[in-house]
Amino acid sequence: QTQYIPEETSRVTIDETAGTLSKVAPTNSATNIDPASVTLSWNSYTGSGLNRYRYCIDTSNDNECTSGDWTNTWNAKSVTLTNLQGSQTYYWQVQAVLNDNSKVDANDGSWWSFSTKAITPPVAFSKLLPANNAVNQSTTPVLTWQASTGATSYSYCIDTTNNNICDNNWVST
Repeated sequence: QTQYIPEETSRVTIDETAGTLSKVAPTNSATNIDPASVTLSWNSYTGSGLNRYRYCIDTSNDNECTSGDWTNTWNAKSVTLTNLQGSQTYYWQVQAVLNDNSKVDANDGSWWSFSTKAITPPVAFSKLLPANNAVNQSTTPVLTWQASTGATSYSYCIDTTNNNICDNNWVST
């Protein structure tokens, strides 16, 4: 008697969660970006099973998160970075983290870069009034000083201790 055994068929598993992710801004190789405020943004992940987004910003051009500091943004598709260094090139990547903890790199794994503009410190300036070591001054003096090229704001401190530090609070003008 002949026993019929069906041939083993190969099974192909289709990953229904496969999708793409792409970065938007700053564009790759952008230059002269203000280091005080940089917004990284990306499009929505096109697949299914998304758990969260995460990004890494790095100063090493090695196509990996050398710092190891991936930061979750959860559902947000942008993040604003503040106080970056001037005259610095940054490299960044975004990932979609799926429910099974697999990760999809944006732009097929291509890291993007941007360079920040130089930060020019304000030019030195002088105090005008009241004069240094002035006596018999009003208890509500008017403080005046020269303008400083490059300054965006000024602060002053009035102190009763002559130790070259502000022992009280700085007041923004």
